[in-house]
Amino acid sequence: MVDPERLAALGVAADLVLRALGPTADYIGNELPRWAELRRSNLQRTFEHAERKLGTEGLERSGRVSPRVLKEVLDGALYWDDSLAVEYFGGILAASKSEFHRDDRGATFASLVGQLSTYQVRAHYLAYAHARNLLVGRDFDLGVEDIRTDLRVYVPASSWEEGMAFSLAEADEFEDHIGHFSAGLFHGHGLIDKSFGGGRDPDLLSHYFEGRDFPDGGVVFMPSTRAA
Repeated sequence: MVDPERLAALGVAADLVLRALGPTADYIGNELPRWAELRRSNLQRTFEHAERKLGTEGLERSGRVSPRVLKEVLDGALYWDDSLAVEYFGGILAASKSEFHRDDRGATFASLVGQLSTYQVRAHYLAYAHARNLLVGRDFDLGVEDIRTDLRVYVPASSWEEGMAFSLAEADEFEDHIGHFSAGLFHGHGLIDKSFGGGRDPDLLSHYFEGRDFPDGGVVFMPSTRAA
């Protein structure tokens, strides 16, 4: 049965839930305790990530986090089960501590992460982890398109599947996932540049890297200015 007191604590009227859902409302009554624990756990992890990223110096530094940033972070982090996404929100929270009271730039990034799927967040992390390993220490300007074109990053299929933590069934849908990554990271939010492709077909990747062989397939992308 639906517990009216628990629903009231969430600001929800029990009779409204019953009218809207009928017998299905019993699921809410059974799940409320688990939801509350998940929310508490995610909140704890978010602040632990923020604390770790700030470090002792950052924690002692004067400043504050904009209430707008806090709202977007909490709205996003409370309902994610994926640990990497929660770490993203913790990082945004840490980076948003500022002496400038109107500095609410982190709200934009928190809202953006909240619009991505779990797959897209992990794909973003994996892509730019490989990009960093390849490009760290090099001096270049991502604002120049010709330079970005020369900075194509290749991630082998085996590394991509391992980094995405795919199950065997998910790995069988490799090409389907590529379309989802592209739709969210490029077309939706500009987090990768226009030259993006992937799959198990070596000839497809050779379109991006002429003269190179890709026996295992994989993913090729260009970093974008927005994600830099």
